Amino acid sequence: MSKGQTIKEITLSLSGGAARGAYHLGVLAKFDELGIKIKALSGASIGAFVAVAYASGLKPKEILEIIKTSDFKKAFKLNFPFNKSFFKIDVASKTIQNLVKFSDLKELNTPVYISAVDLVSGEVVYLNEGEILKLVLGSCAITPVFEAVKYNDYLLADGCFKDNLPITPLKKYGLDIWAVDLQPFVGSGKGGIIRTTKQALKIALTPSRAEICKNAIYLTNPNLNKFSLFSFKEFDALFELGYIDAEIKIKEKYDTNSI
Repeated sequence: MSKGQTIKEITLSLSGGAARGAYHLGVLAKFDELGIKIKALSGASIGAFVAVAYASGLKPKEILEIIKTSDFKKAFKLNFPFNKSFFKIDVASKTIQNLVKFSDLKELNTPVYISAVDLVSGEVVYLNEGEILKLVLGSCAITPVFEAVKYNDYLLADGCFKDNLPITPLKKYGLDIWAVDLQPFVGSGKGGIIRTTKQALKIALTPSRAEICKNAIYLTNPNLNKFSLFSFKEFDALFELGYIDAEIKIKEKYDTNSI
């Protein structure tokens, strides 16, 4: 869709990126504010978690307030004796239950497609029906931090290993696809084994930006790399950054006077 056209419905793909997921909430808040309906969502890892919470009927600000609580932090526990993973998520905790109000993906108010990797076949899978908590945990299972999740014939691991920004299942809707990336690639010519290894891993685990931009409206911010993937202290700043970036990008793409 070109600049100057109006928009009422879109589809939205949310990448993985751990604690940076609050950025997604700011983006969602801006869409809600403008009355832009999200026809379908897809997500990997924390993107799947946010997509499910939003499609359950929670407002972005409500989700933000829940994840800022100490109870949310307590849901992430050390998984002694570390023979399967370093951490586990307490799915029985009240906080997690408050974020995920339905049991099956098919029950959600908006269709959600969860990206995960099946360690049995080695293929990426896009799931839009089945047990929500198991599928979200599977999409978040970046081994060995979290244990891979057995589900039917699958052994699910983090979607970031194959498709961290899953736009594929959204193409069938024929609407603008917004692709929100929490892990922007910023190239560097500087050497050093740690720096170059991190750069190589990011390239390997991230779909081609050029390919995404051909098929979607790509939204990210290089400043996201300044935020820790594992800090619970920066949610408000991430939310605000997502909100502002979405506002700027929407103005670039659409006639906001007609929304």
